[in-house]
Amino acid sequence: LILADSVAKGHFKFIDNSVVSEKAEILTEVANNIFLIDGKPLKIVDKAEIEGLILADVAHAEAYVMDERTLRLLVEDYRNLLQLLERKFEKKIEVDKGNLKRFREFIGDVKIIRSVELMVIAYESGFFNQYNSGKKYVYDYNKKILEGLLWGLRLRGCGISTQEINDILRIERV
Repeated sequence: LILADSVAKGHFKFIDNSVVSEKAEILTEVANNIFLIDGKPLKIVDKAEIEGLILADVAHAEAYVMDERTLRLLVEDYRNLLQLLERKFEKKIEVDKGNLKRFREFIGDVKIIRSVELMVIAYESGFFNQYNSGKKYVYDYNKKILEGLLWGLRLRGCGISTQEINDILRIERV
């Protein structure tokens, strides 16, 4: 019922999938030809990942929520992705600058938000305050709540390092 109300109020925008699918086909091909190993293209993304990114662009979204590390790094910092790939394959990897430029022009300035960032905002906004009943029994209770949330995300596939978890805990001063 809530979903039906939201649709009726115009909170959702429906987009012709053929537009997204057509663009995704092209952009997936471009993305999978940016990095070359031994002169051969390295497949780094799937069409479904690209479709979400294109959908954010077509919908004029202010940001796109995504945890998938490879695509996120391709959008935000291809040099970091290049270093990760070279370590993984233990080989020098070439970058096709033309395809990289096409990819960047295609996606524009989309901002990526990770679920970690959403969780920290939810923590800061007090969404987990209802669990404070154990506060009087547990030392460093707020730290344990936030740390548990972050480790829970990591253990369920979110790309966050131990260092990032420690940095967030330090920044949040818990």
